[in-house]
Amino acid sequence: MKQGVEQGGVNPPLEEKTAKNILFSSFYFSQGSKYLQHDIFRYLHRLRPNWHMDYAFPWQLIQDEKFQEKAYGVVLSNGEKHPTHFRTGQPINIDDAQSNLLEEAHALVRHLNGEIEDMESDDNLLATLTWEVIGQDQEHLIEKGGRPRGAKNAISQTDSLSPYEDPYLSHFCYYILARNKTGIDEFDSIFADIRRKWSLSLSIAAPEQRPRILENLRQIIEVYNAHHANSKVLAPEIGSEV
Repeated sequence: MKQGVEQGGVNPPLEEKTAKNILFSSFYFSQGSKYLQHDIFRYLHRLRPNWHMDYAFPWQLIQDEKFQEKAYGVVLSNGEKHPTHFRTGQPINIDDAQSNLLEEAHALVRHLNGEIEDMESDDNLLATLTWEVIGQDQEHLIEKGGRPRGAKNAISQTDSLSPYEDPYLSHFCYYILARNKTGIDEFDSIFADIRRKWSLSLSIAAPEQRPRILENLRQIIEVYNAHHANSKVLAPEIGSEV
């Protein structure tokens, strides 16, 4: 896609504060999945084709100690307090975390600058995002029995916790079905599109995959509702918007 232009030339680069918020949030909303994180970057480029980024952005992050201090809580651990890799759960050092932060910052720059060839249709990409969000929820809530956060063993009802503290948070339930805001318009748009095109995405999935997708989502909703008595959600109906 071509970048938008203002009168007199190319749009100025994305503001540094906005770029940092997008990158930081991409670690959180990808839930530890590099594939989901990069697909978020792809969808962001489609949502905001006029955006582009300064190529110096990744290196500016390395000079920003406050951002790194904030980001490593996500990059290192995705919610854990001890230094483990946010994807593998294995011990990691700060140099590795910094390398990973740089890698994803470069990926964000390349995607938003339109350098990654992307021939997938918008609907297919949205369906992929849908299955990836469900897949990450399935991993954390079902396979791992909850996210590794301090309150996991201390409280069974987690309605009062922020999503960042909630060990039984489901991104699909909280941001898509319950329509809670993310704090960033572009991420709100991604989740709104997933919600709006749920039935279309399900129709795009291979027929043999649909029962597994629906069963995974059923399990996720069951676990989420068990720990959120005051904010239960209903499963989306097939054939209608969520």
